[in-house]
Parts: sequence; C-alpha cells; structure tokens
Amino acid sequence: MVNPLISVYTTVYNSVRTVEKSVESIARQFEGLNYEIVVVDNYSTDGTYEKLVKLSKQYPLRIYRYRCSRGLGRRIAAKLSRGEYLVYVDVDCIYTNTLRKLVEIHLNSVYKDSKCLDTFICPRKVLNKENFIDINRTEDVELFARLAEKNLTYTLPKVKWINLPLRYEMRKSASSSFLQGLIPTLTSERRYARGALNYLRRELRNKRDYIVGSGVTPTKFVREEWFIWRIWRRYFLVTISLRTFLLLILYYMVTWFMKTKPMNHDKYLTNHLYNDFMSLKYIALPQELGLDCKDIEIPSIKDLASYLQYALRFKSIGEFKKLWQLLSKCSKVY
Repeated sequence: MVNPLISVYTTVYNSVRTVEKSVESIARQFEGLNYEIVVVDNYSTDGTYEKLVKLSKQYPLRIYRYRCSRGLGRRIAAKLSRGEYLVYVDVDCIYTNTLRKLVEIHLNSVYKDSKCLDTFICPRKVLNKENFIDINRTEDVELFARLAEKNLTYTLPKVKWINLPLRYEMRKSASSSFLQGLIPTLTSERRYARGALNYLRRELRNKRDYIVGSGVTPTKFVREEWFIWRIWRRYFLVTISLRTFLLLILYYMVTWFMKTKPMNHDKYLTNHLYNDFMSLKYIALPQELGLDCKDIEIPSIKDLASYLQYALRFKSIGEFKKLWQLLSKCSKVY
C-alpha cells in the first residue's frame, strides 16, 4: 500500500457532538489529494469512538485508543501517521478552505522538507525528532518554542488571497488572555472530568502543565507584565498584583508539589512571548513560498509596534533581519 502524501492527525475525548462535522470539513479540504486522518481517542465515554468508527467507512480515517494527555495523544497520532507531511487539527472545529491553501503553500515552499509551518504543518522527519511533550495545556506553545530554538520552523506573512480564518470553533472557547491558564476552567473542563475530585485533580494538572509549557517563572512574569503596563498604561494593580500573586501561588505550590519545572527556551522570555519574536525572526519571504510580493500584505507600523517595543527592550533588533528584507523588498512594489 502506497503511503499517503498528507496525514491529518489529532487526539480527541468526548467530542461526539462536533466530530462528524469536523471530519467532514477536513475531508472536503483534502478532496483529490492522497491523504489520511489519524485520530487517537482517549477512551471517550460519550459515543465519540463509535462515531469515528462509523465515519471510517466513509473517509480514510484510522482510529486508535490510548490513555493520554492532549500532548501525548498528538505525539502518538503523529508517530502512527504514514504521510510525508503531517497536519494537526482539532476535531471540535469546522475547517475552511484556508486549510487547503496553507497546505499548498507549504508544499510549494523551499522549507517543505526541512521546517514546520508554525507547528501546524510539519515534515514527518522533523516530528520524528521533535514532537509534543506529555502535557495537557500549552503543548503547542512549547513545541513551537523548541522548534524555533532549533531553527526548525517558519511563519507566513499575511497572504492577501487567504481571506477566511483557518477554522471556526463549534464550542465556546475559553478566554485567550493569560488568565486562561490561571483561573478554573469550569466550562471547558465539564466534558472531561466527572465529579468534584476528578475535576480538582485534572485542574491541578492543567495548571501545572500550563506553567510547564509556557516556560513561566515569577521573574519572567513580573518583567513582562510590568513592561506591558509601562508601555501601554493598562492593567494597573489588577495585573501587577492579582495575576502575579496567582501565578506565584501556582508556581510554588502546584509545580513544586508535582515535582516539575517550566520548559524554558529563552533566558528572559516566557514561551508565549518568545514565540512572538520567533514568528517575526523566521518569517518567510514571498520567493521562498513560490509567491510574489503582490500576494503579500505588508505589515503596518501599528501591527509591528508592540513587537518592536519588546524587541528593543528584551532582544537585539538585528534578530529581525528577515522582516526587514520583507519590508524593504515588497514595499517597493506598492
């Protein structure tokens, strides 16, 4: 049997209400291509596994069952994938034709066999060496930071003809703020944990994993938060006092108690902010993607302002050579 060109891989738990529509949307985007979908199910109890088995009769879908965290499930799914290029998805989302366009851009890029497009599309040989770690939160943040640290990732400038978001979430997502990793996630955890004791156990692990994957330490947290407040004149005492206090409590009590430590990929920055820097440092030029400058939307000064202020504060401005090349080359076209 010939291996597929593309493996779409994911992990799932108790998503029976969303999995069918998600798989259908993924299949639409890869119609006409040699692909497979590989799913690791964490022993769902709501009929998700049975629904996937039914869908496997209609689509090139392989299902495995493992007891796992989100990060470990993704790692297992990637290892079980047979494709030359691996694309990871979440099956509580509807995917648009942006998914197909991003895959096509990667397949036409000079990096297709050597680097990952963010952590979203990777050559198999990269994920064979670098993969998700066994945590349940910020596993993608940590992987991107590790890939960026080893110069194994690239990011895209804004492409004009990609005019839809990559996906639409079918569930209400938690807040995207930093507090998401600190406060109890009652809504998003409801389908995972049954009973107060199980919820507390899972919540403690989630808090530990958030700190581990984010590479957060009290020093980094205070430094970054204070700098944001100084520059943008916001957050004031709630940010500086309450959020710092919560993080310190979590760091010293949860992480210490569970005998783990943050995965640090930069001496001064959390992995979130480090990834912001690396997204600009490793931005691809149009010719590296098989595109023309006319396909690219040049970032405005406003778009770049916050990153550049951080760069001046924490990093050398010379880190952003590729960004300057993009601006100088493509701004002449307009």
